[in-house]
Amino acid sequence: MINSLSARAAENYKVESALQGWSASAAKSADPVGSSLISAPLTGELGSIKVQEQIASLLPLLSALIASLNQTFNSKPKAVDVPVNNRLLKDKLMAETIDKTAPVTPKFENYPGFSNKKVGEVPDNIWNGVMFGTQKNEATLSVIKAAMTKYGQSPLGIYKSVEITSKGYDIVMRDGFKLSITFQELGHARRASRYSNFDIGMGRDVVFLYAVSTKRAQIENKYGDTEKGHDEAIQFMNARLDPMLGFKLLGLEGDLRPTTYEKLIAGGVGIVVDGNTNFAFEGKRDGCTRKTKFFNNGTYFELV
Repeated sequence: MINSLSARAAENYKVESALQGWSASAAKSADPVGSSLISAPLTGELGSIKVQEQIASLLPLLSALIASLNQTFNSKPKAVDVPVNNRLLKDKLMAETIDKTAPVTPKFENYPGFSNKKVGEVPDNIWNGVMFGTQKNEATLSVIKAAMTKYGQSPLGIYKSVEITSKGYDIVMRDGFKLSITFQELGHARRASRYSNFDIGMGRDVVFLYAVSTKRAQIENKYGDTEKGHDEAIQFMNARLDPMLGFKLLGLEGDLRPTTYEKLIAGGVGIVVDGNTNFAFEGKRDGCTRKTKFFNNGTYFELV
């Protein structure tokens, strides 16, 4: 019996020595009572029981420590959000989750005030969808109709880029000219244009193009960035605008070429200047209220 107790006491002493090497702070945080017992002498059967209790109390701490180490060595770093132009781009780890086989296509949205025409889609009725009204802005409308026939009805296809903002739109034209227009200026231009819209969607797009051209005229002519300056630009647009200037205000001056009667009547897209300015397409011209023939007695320009 004495020998058996001595053997157990020796084993208890070995366990006690091993546990004494454990960090005191860790032991206290796991079990304050157990940590005080570890430092106490261990003897006999009672000591053996206390050692077992102490080991049992340390098991949760050891399990938590092992789990923490596994998480530290096995987990990947989180993707970092980096602000770029007010947008958040994920780092390489996040980018790897993107399906790179998916086709990349331009994102075109139906902005407020635009038609639902897709980029490049021409008007349903270029001749009668929109006609000029009581203002002397038929030259501006003729230029806009030529642009819609060449590049599609939507302003998103006529301009290089269109971005909506909290105040209106930021526009970049094909010739690189940049401007911003407010929702208030768009409304002002819509009321001032007085076009007759038989195609509501086409009318929206025509008014947008008219308004942006008006804003560029306001900037180019240095009328001033005021309500009065915008009024002066509208008066300028509604006073028999030079058609060449009309193409410039749309950013399309570089796409315009002088042409011949024969080429334009054969199917070109452009304008006829013969006292009036009229849109021409498929050998016909827009007679302001109806489609008519045109004759070889004017000056001709074509979008190429």
